[in-house]
Amino acid sequence: MPTQGAILALVETLYDPRVDKQVYVDGCFPWAMTSVSPAVEAAQTLVLIGEPAIDPIVAVIKNGEANIKQLVVQALATVKDQRIAEALIPILEDENAQTRDGAIRALGTVKDPHVIDLLIAALKDGGERRQDGAIRILGQIGTSRAVEPLAACLRSENSVTRQAAIQALGQIKDSQAVEPLIAVLKDNNPDTRLAVVQALGQIRDPRTVQPLIAALSEDDVRIRNSASRALKTFKDQRTVDALAALTKDPQIRTRRSAIQVLAQIREPRIVEPLIAASKDKDPYIRQSAIQALGQIEDPRVVAPVSAALGDRDQDVLLAAIRALGKMRNPRVVESLVAVLGDRREIVRVEAIWALKKITGEDFGSDRKQWIQWQHSQQRPAPIAPKQ
Repeated sequence: MPTQGAILALVETLYDPRVDKQVYVDGCFPWAMTSVSPAVEAAQTLVLIGEPAIDPIVAVIKNGEANIKQLVVQALATVKDQRIAEALIPILEDENAQTRDGAIRALGTVKDPHVIDLLIAALKDGGERRQDGAIRILGQIGTSRAVEPLAACLRSENSVTRQAAIQALGQIKDSQAVEPLIAVLKDNNPDTRLAVVQALGQIRDPRTVQPLIAALSEDDVRIRNSASRALKTFKDQRTVDALAALTKDPQIRTRRSAIQVLAQIREPRIVEPLIAASKDKDPYIRQSAIQALGQIEDPRVVAPVSAALGDRDQDVLLAAIRALGKMRNPRVVESLVAVLGDRREIVRVEAIWALKKITGEDFGSDRKQWIQWQHSQQRPAPIAPKQ
């Protein structure tokens, strides 16, 4: 254990004015170096010492010069002592953003109920910086005790504070936050409504389905896309119907987002909306729909994916070839053999790959041999002789 004299020497080194020195970094190339000053090393060592160095650390945090305070705060990866935590809370109002961020990061590891009480109190009584810092920390900690006081912050006149509280409630993932968050979907600020949709997606409560479906009609494309992603955890018919309707949205990005979510649901009910999307006027959407259909094990998908082999867009055609290869259905061999006559090399290469995946054979680009193989598979089985 270090002596008190050694600890005091480390504290003095925090004020060492020498410039950074270059040191080699373990695990990197010989020329890879980083700058580490004696002061930084002293701060890191004091934190590693732990209990014997806590009082000096607290003194520096409370009374140290701004640059020295920043060194110590940023060295604190975790906080395991109540005294340090209590000293860090006022740092949330520090002028230096890096110092504040260091305090927020360290306090986010705290589990002490007393410190959590202090953070909750800061939501009501602290200045704007302290309040916003406390919101972020409580979200990192993830305690359900903070849900009610954070919900009260949703009524703040400051949109930044409202959005920080929404994000924190999403991180906590407590169902108590659902109703207060739903109420904020009426907020005039689209960034705030976007944050609510994202938070509801994190909480995954059945009560969020209806408001998320309503959010699919938002003018803001970001909100519609976030609502689509949030709905993917719900597989009821109402959700599927809402996503199916979104595959016809005027925004290409939104249609693709809905298709991707439907693909993740992977239930028979989603096949028909995806088949319809595979005929979209936009090739980007047709490609996304074909890729999604290729992930679903359902006999209904074979025909529409095979039909996409005739698509004039190369990306759609390649998506269809790859999807058919994954299905491994011998019925599509003839359609893939026809693609071997395409003038584009990449198309022929992908078709050969798909044929090999389906058949286990390798006849390269020899269309005649592929057809012969297919005919051999269609021969009727010999009739067993009568006993």
